[in-house]
Amino acid sequence: MGRAEDLRGIIEKPMAAYEKTFGCAVKAELAILDECFCRVDVCIDKDFPSSEASEGYDLSQFKLAGVICYWLRKLKPFSTGDAASHLLVNEIIAFLVGYYLVYGYQIKHDKGTPPKITGNYFYDLVKSYRYNAHSPHSSALIFESLCMERV
Repeated sequence: MGRAEDLRGIIEKPMAAYEKTFGCAVKAELAILDECFCRVDVCIDKDFPSSEASEGYDLSQFKLAGVICYWLRKLKPFSTGDAASHLLVNEIIAFLVGYYLVYGYQIKHDKGTPPKITGNYFYDLVKSYRYNAHSPHSSALIFESLCMERV
């Protein structure tokens, strides 16, 4: 079983959160979802080949969240019955997947409080994911900045 199979389960909680918040059913196109996670594997292997990784190196949760978020929002595997009312479904779920990865990591490793996000920030970020160019690296930086301690 590869990383793509391991990562498939991470979309369930964000999909459920979207469905609860917006009162609709979300459908995930499995073929597109498989392609997303295959591209996640390729992207991670390209950026972090095991031959170059230092001993004990483990991929950052921020980087993983950024790469997954990027491919989910780019390939758009999610849909609802009413596309006009749910234009941002892929961007919202992609962000929530990354957020839950980072949130879980913060809790598991006692790295401080999980990031808190205001409604305005969330909406602006999701709109930016929809209409602007974001790379896997910029997405990783967004997730990392959410967890930085405020001075």
